[in-house]
Amino acid sequence: MQSTTFNDAFFNRFISRHPDVSLRITHASNRKKDREWTTELCEEYISRLRSLFDRGFLERPEQVWNLDETAFDTSEMYDRVVAREGVNQIPSQFDGNEKECVTILPCGNAAGVQLKFMALYAGKVHVQSRLDDTFGLCYHAVNSSGYMDTVHFANYIRKEVFPAINELKSVIFLDGHYSHVNNLRLIRYCKQFFEESGKQVEIFCLPSGQTSHLQPFDVSAFGGVKKK
Repeated sequence: MQSTTFNDAFFNRFISRHPDVSLRITHASNRKKDREWTTELCEEYISRLRSLFDRGFLERPEQVWNLDETAFDTSEMYDRVVAREGVNQIPSQFDGNEKECVTILPCGNAAGVQLKFMALYAGKVHVQSRLDDTFGLCYHAVNSSGYMDTVHFANYIRKEVFPAINELKSVIFLDGHYSHVNNLRLIRYCKQFFEESGKQVEIFCLPSGQTSHLQPFDVSAFGGVKKK
């Protein structure tokens, strides 16, 4: 046989002969977590959603809220510059600790309302310069690590999400991060919010390992930042 090499020309001819297929980008999926997503867990998840619907939490898009955080290192800079040939390392200066971590937490609802996002920095004090040019659209927080914790997460819900809730019944979808699960401070805030306003908020934790498939608001899709 002639021309047996699988090259670009062969691939282009194959694509032209089969208009029902196209070149696509794959989505990274953890094989172990995919195996854990069994029929039983799927049915349990659907049952929990049905329970929310039956209790009146999923009747309107304004009732459905979702948030999720992603963490990244400020030192990961890969700017392209022109340099002398043979130079292996090009320094790129930045302010702060080279191991500094920042966590970004956006939040919105199914009706299209987007709240202030939280920017959680590693440090000991608030630095005003971090808020420059944010036009009041950033909720600023600081802890020792830069990773989300139970206190900052619960405070963000109380200060930013609760005031934006107009429905008598609302549900907040989130993943199983330790700062979300069994957060006693958040549970207390939800009870206080109900007693003060008469508005009931249900915290709904998505199945483990299935956030990228089931979550309405997946922050890993923005800018290619890595998930925690």
